[in-house]
Amino acid sequence: MTLTFVNVPAGNLFSEAGLRVATAAELIQPLGDSDLRFLTEDERRDAAYHRPDRLGNLLFNWFD
Repeated sequence: MTLTFVNVPAGNLFSEAGLRVATAAELIQPLGDSDLRFLTEDERRDAAYHRPDRLGNLLFNWFD
């Protein structure tokens, strides 16, 4: 089963709190090495083991 990401309605409201909501287009991007650079060693090890294919799959940790 492949889950679909959708854009958050009124996502701009989160920016007022200093946050940024990722778009559906950003979340479906293939996972790259640059996406892993700020992870801890344990998090990188989990990503290497589970091999999420999209950025959103890593962010939402669907493999746990």
